[in-house]
Amino acid sequence: MRTAASLSPREFPTGSLPHAAAPSANRPRSRGRGALGTLLGLLALGATLCAPLAATGEAFPRPPELDRDVRFWTRVFTEVDTRGGFVHDDRRLDVVYDTLRFDADADDREEHEQARTAVERYRQALLALAEGKRTGLEPEEARALGAWGAEASEQVLRQAAERVRFQRGQADKFREGYLRSGRWRGHIERTLRSLALPVELAALPHVESSYNPAARSYAGAAGLWQFTVPTGKRYLRIDRRVDERLDPYRSSEAAARLLKHNYDVIGTWPLALTAYNHGAGGVMKAVRAMGTDDIVTIVRHYDGPAFGFASRNFYVSFLAALDVDRQAQARLGPPRSAAPPEEAASAGEHARANPAIVHRTPRRAATRQHRVRAGETVSQIAARYGVSHRDLMSLNGLRSPRQLQAGQVLRVPPRDS
Repeated sequence: MRTAASLSPREFPTGSLPHAAAPSANRPRSRGRGALGTLLGLLALGATLCAPLAATGEAFPRPPELDRDVRFWTRVFTEVDTRGGFVHDDRRLDVVYDTLRFDADADDREEHEQARTAVERYRQALLALAEGKRTGLEPEEARALGAWGAEASEQVLRQAAERVRFQRGQADKFREGYLRSGRWRGHIERTLRSLALPVELAALPHVESSYNPAARSYAGAAGLWQFTVPTGKRYLRIDRRVDERLDPYRSSEAAARLLKHNYDVIGTWPLALTAYNHGAGGVMKAVRAMGTDDIVTIVRHYDGPAFGFASRNFYVSFLAALDVDRQAQARLGPPRSAAPPEEAASAGEHARANPAIVHRTPRRAATRQHRVRAGETVSQIAARYGVSHRDLMSLNGLRSPRQLQAGQVLRVPPRDS
């Protein structure tokens, strides 16, 4: 469970900056395609984005007032990868000003600057429009005016200038997470059923960690389910020797217990899921302040401490992840486990019987070597070996692609399975 400021998709609002770099575990940058890549591309092109992809059932209602929010997060998960993103309004998620695509060899600092500059350009464009400018429009001004359409009063535009935000895309992370999810999906679903919880909750790690058990956030959350230390210690062993947050089996059992606790306390799944991000106490405070447990009223109107963009969007991002996950399963079938069921179960029992092993990184295949030729770029080398250029740079201590030199010998990480 993360704090409200640590929702996994990378973003930053007007007046603040994105983190300079995310840990490689949190930002896989593989650009490989395949059947699932084609599927996610199709989702971004058609009318599927204009309506729910699948009914969610009574446990996870989808009020019409939240459809625009779900569509936005569906775009985040399917339309743009982590080498780009959307410049948008942080309250009206249907108002998207621009789609950014970063240069292939841009480092984190350069991406940061491109996104910051784009946010500022649209902020200034909205302020100019709020002063009445309607002729001789710059491209950003024309796009901003068009995004608001008939609603573009001077007051609306002036308020919108304070809400311009950048949201990094997640299509590559979702694709890779779906392929990984087969390793633990069976155990997660069995655990949920054992507690009489909806099996749809197995889609939550797509939002939390892209199904990466080694993921860590800037807020100190870790593992498949992104437990912080204080919350994790309620259910898991976390000390100098062992961190069970990194055990996908133990942490899945803990997450199921936490979700059940939230539901038992709060009584609705939209708010129980919101509490996974914001805390049950914080959500109950919102219910008391608004006099209702209606998810629409709370996400649209509650303005309590720390109830920011991440908390407001946690439930709708879950609905979007559930949609995309269901479409992937419908078209491709369930993701295959990395081991036969009996071996996967045995591995889980081994981890539970030997908790001291769970804090270690699983051993990976031996690295390869590549001697850089004149004119080669980091992205070209990464593509040749089918690895993330971020992982390649991290393994070799490169802070910028420009540090690459002809004749240099690089260690190449193993292909992410």
